Amino acid sequence: IPIIYLIVAYVFSNLADIPFLYAFIPFLIMGIFWVLFYPKYFQNRIKSQTKKMIREGKNEGLLGEHTMLLTEDGIIDTNSNGETKVNWSGVVKMMEDNSNLYLYNSSVSAYIIPKRELKELEEVRAFFEAKLSHLQL
Repeated sequence: IPIIYLIVAYVFSNLADIPFLYAFIPFLIMGIFWVLFYPKYFQNRIKSQTKKMIREGKNEGLLGEHTMLLTEDGIIDTNSNGETKVNWSGVVKMMEDNSNLYLYNSSVSAYIIPKRELKELEEVRAFFEAKLSHLQL
């Protein structure tokens, strides 16, 4: 977005026939504000949307108990609403922290696998690495 501000400042200075610096300074200030405040705003917005979704209910497909079956073809996720299948080629990223493995099927959606539920963590990691060879892990 700040780069777009620079482009807009350049176009504006040419259209208004004013020096670039006069157009650049206000857009530079807007860019600085965007860099400083937008990430926090975005994070708060996601939190409020999530809380709203939980309050409204009807999230049985997202929240609650899930059973995952890891097969040669992909992941089968079963919950009280039904079943979802994703092929290994549909997994775009794998990440890990101290307590979970994350298999992203989009930039904002992931299958969360709690490590405490895995008896053979190293074996599961090796399985994922083999199945996700299309990714650079």
